This record gives sequence, structure tokens and C-alpha cells, in this order.
Amino acid sequence: MRLRKFLFFFIVILSSCFSDFTKNEHLRTIESPQGIYFEVYKIMTGGALASDSYGYYITDSINFRKHIGVTDYDDRDIVIEIVGDSVFVYKRADSWSTDPDTLEVKSYSIDLLVNEGKWQ
Repeated sequence: MRLRKFLFFFIVILSSCFSDFTKNEHLRTIESPQGIYFEVYKIMTGGALASDSYGYYITDSINFRKHIGVTDYDDRDIVIEIVGDSVFVYKRADSWSTDPDTLEVKSYSIDLLVNEGKWQ
């Protein structure tokens, strides 16, 4: 009897886990003039009691795909800016003022991403 309860709870807990790299539902792709694509996927549906989680990627669709972050609140977003060879990633949160608050900034070199050739 204990083994059955343990197995039941183990399966329930295991099935509730998710990966940041799971791409369940493609929401949008935005192409930049430099040929870099910004992709957004819904990776987990929160249901009635939680918000949805979204996974963000940058890719050139041939050489690399880089996972750049996850947002799990409706008032947070990830925005990219391409300047020369660099991709700047801004994780932002809505604020009470007109401008969103920047929580985190990362930068990636497009040449380095192409040379590494990682596909996430």
C-alpha cells in the first residue's frame, strides 16, 4: 500500500516538472533586418491559479538557437536590441510609471553564437 502511494505521488510530482527548453506552443517570431529571429514559446500553462510561462530564443535559423530567458509573470517581458554584431537582451517589468523597469541586461556576440553553433 505504501509503495502504491509513493508511486502515485512520484508520478504526480514528476509530471508537474517542466524544462525551460520545452517548446509546447509557438506564439510569435519577429525577424530583424540583420537576419536574426526573436522567438517566443509558451512553455507552461499556469491554469486558473498561476500565470503562464514563456521561453524566449534568438536564432538565425541555420547556425544557432540561443535560449535567452523565461518570464513567468504577465507584467514581465524580454526585449532584444541588435547593435552591430551584438544582441542586447533586456528583461523588463512593468512599473507604475510610463517606462518599464529593466531588471537584467545581457549581451551576446552574433559571430560568437554562429561559431559555437549551439542549438537549444
